[in-house]
Amino acid sequence: MNKLPAAGAILVIAVLAAAAPAAQGRRVLVAVERDAHSPAGGVLTGTLPDGSPTYLVKTPSGSTARQYIRRLTRRPGIIAAQVDRRFWLRPAQASPTGCIDKPSDPIVGVPFQTNAMQVDPGGATKPIAILDTGIDPNTPELAGRVLPDHDVVGGFLVPDQDGHGTEVASIAAGALGSVRGESPTSPVFSVRIFNSSGASSADTVAQAITAAVQAGAGVINISAAGAVADGSDQDNQVLITAVAQAFNAGVLVTAPSGNEGKAQADAPGAYPHVLTAGSGNAGQGRDLFSNSGPWVDLVSPASDIISPTTTNVCSSGYALVKGTSFASPALAGAAAMLQALRPELKPQQLYDLVRHAGTDLGVPGWDQDTGFGLLNVADAATAPAPPLLGNEVDDDILFAKTKPVVPLSLGRTKTIKDSESAAKDNTDVFRIKLKKGELIHADISTKVTDALFSVSLYDRTAGPLDLTNDVTKHVLRDSGGLSPTPFINKRVKAAGTYYVAVETADTLQDDVDSTTPTDQAYTLKLKRSKALKKQTKKKTKKK
Repeated sequence: MNKLPAAGAILVIAVLAAAAPAAQGRRVLVAVERDAHSPAGGVLTGTLPDGSPTYLVKTPSGSTARQYIRRLTRRPGIIAAQVDRRFWLRPAQASPTGCIDKPSDPIVGVPFQTNAMQVDPGGATKPIAILDTGIDPNTPELAGRVLPDHDVVGGFLVPDQDGHGTEVASIAAGALGSVRGESPTSPVFSVRIFNSSGASSADTVAQAITAAVQAGAGVINISAAGAVADGSDQDNQVLITAVAQAFNAGVLVTAPSGNEGKAQADAPGAYPHVLTAGSGNAGQGRDLFSNSGPWVDLVSPASDIISPTTTNVCSSGYALVKGTSFASPALAGAAAMLQALRPELKPQQLYDLVRHAGTDLGVPGWDQDTGFGLLNVADAATAPAPPLLGNEVDDDILFAKTKPVVPLSLGRTKTIKDSESAAKDNTDVFRIKLKKGELIHADISTKVTDALFSVSLYDRTAGPLDLTNDVTKHVLRDSGGLSPTPFINKRVKAAGTYYVAVETADTLQDDVDSTTPTDQAYTLKLKRSKALKKQTKKKTKKK
């Protein structure tokens, strides 16, 4: 992994910017395996975090983008494909609400409400990557800790002419000055993803995630929005894969819930393995403009909060800002600080630690308005380590292929305890090896009220479990819908590697309401039985 340069050095991150936005509706972003052929007519744009190349392809005439995606993902070597959709900087409320004078109190800011002030941040953390409009290195609260960005979209004469990226970075990592951020010792660096109109693209975001991972970031914040219209993976699969690969590399991703004030899924906040922040506080709970839904993990104050900004936005250098764009960087700062304070934790444990250590608001327990409650860094710093369950990130055969085979002794039952989230990770995949003629039994049990699961066995040639790939033809046996106690039995015809998939309801596809448990623990039992002996008929001699 490449090391970041020292603060003050120039960090050049080669991210290929999107082409003209007008063409985006008919362009498809495709990720392929490293040794696979490029798609016909594809233009190489970069790679995913694991090095898999990505291409932009114009949809052939006579075909819709989604029809083309379905054809593409049936081909060998294609990891994922999606429409090269747009992302926007600030929908609805995410904008400065007014300039203010420099605060006289040297320690005002969000960390008082999130209890970050009670935690000694220690030394420098891994850098926080801010995928945004840039960061002004002259901001006093960030002085000496900004690794200057590279202009990836062109046409900018100043580090951050908009101010949004500087505001986000300051909330994540502002030092003790006028306005302290969540993690005041964290270095920050920027990958600019927005053009002068506040627009970006899926390809640009994917390459920025890769750049941040390769540069050694510990946390990535993406305060962007793209509506998830129908939950189709055709709209999101390459970016979902990029986030999952970042997670596998030990990098956490934070994003806002959105500012429409609806139960609406915004990308990337609705993606699996993203820490998603809404706006709220201890006094009133969720702010009315903050989106709700099963993907909300926590809330943080983000309504008329004080933030440093650029002097071209406010001559004083300070503004009141409002929007969930400014809630997610608080999670990013908290995650970076906890990553440094709790180095023994695996990525999944750190992710669970941040999510579950909120101060409960409103309805007891998790709810769709405020998630697990108000971000509480002090509680997270001292909380017991969450259990390390399962084989994360294992929500796809694509990732299960990189994980160890589950050892199954002949005739013995293997018990696996794991959990799933309808919003964050609704599928677990386990890789097993079977000999010709052997029988595999799999069953699920759970103690979680109202939790429902299905279990399926996929054949040796199955690809990614997403809607763009026709995986139904690879299903050898399934339990037939969701149930609290699903099971399967299947005798295989050939030796090789097979995949057992455990699924729960998907919030982007199924009717999941506020009573659906956000984390659903289950027990999977696997048993491999020997092949049947062939019976040979005795030949009788003719008299």
